[in-house]
Amino acid sequence: MKVLAYTSPARGHLYPIVPIMYELAARGHHASVVALADELEPLAQLGIAGSAIDPVVERIQIEDWRERSLPKAGLSVLKTFTERAGGEAPDLARAIDRYDPDVLLIDVNCWGAATVA
Repeated sequence: MKVLAYTSPARGHLYPIVPIMYELAARGHHASVVALADELEPLAQLGIAGSAIDPVVERIQIEDWRERSLPKAGLSVLKTFTERAGGEAPDLARAIDRYDPDVLLIDVNCWGAATVA
């Protein structure tokens, strides 16, 4: 079985799926992930193939900490997810073409990737 995971450009969203992908790879499945470019080497050492999230998507960072109120911070996060979505959709489509997965595992915050999935 070939499993492809697509994550937000954040370590806090990548590393919760690593044990799943590691176990799949250990059981002989092909585990691939689209993740932060800086994390691909450590993932490869675990037997998890990977490719980098499109740099355009990776550059769009959450900046909720700049806001002074909780509602504005929440809106800021939603704006970030919306901005990323336009780049995630073609990024996941390219990854699907590259890895030809049987199963997709999509980060809940990746709205564009979820739409393609």
